[in-house]
Amino acid sequence: MSTSVLVFSADELRGKIIKKVLSRSGFECLLFNQILEAGGAIARHAPPVVVFDTEGCFSEEVKRLRSICQTLKRAAAIVLGEAAVIEEFKRRRFRKTLCLPDPFDPELIAVKINEITAQKKRRRAGSDTLEKTLKSFLNIG
Repeated sequence: MSTSVLVFSADELRGKIIKKVLSRSGFECLLFNQILEAGGAIARHAPPVVVFDTEGCFSEEVKRLRSICQTLKRAAAIVLGEAAVIEEFKRRRFRKTLCLPDPFDPELIAVKINEITAQKKRRRAGSDTLEKTLKSFLNIG
């Protein structure tokens, strides 16, 4: 089963490049270039990873992206953009947020998503093992 990744990029070309590289790496991508649509899709689909490309965004859109990042519960956010924009995200210390400053590197994005999904799989496997151990200990089944 492929992992779903939601990608927001105001820059249509960069968004398509990200989607192509991620698709080639085995990820299912939902691509959005409007912030309101992306926010709604995040709420509906609850993807495990969200990529926010801030290149070409207006300052109000960047503020909106920061507020969306704060609402993410289980999703990891990867934020791409200029160093000044990235510093603003880092300064706010969002949980589960990776900030990748330019230059634009779609292959690095795919590597980071692979790392995130591998961590999540290990955590799930660990919780399954704990459950089995507890059931065995309690002679439940």
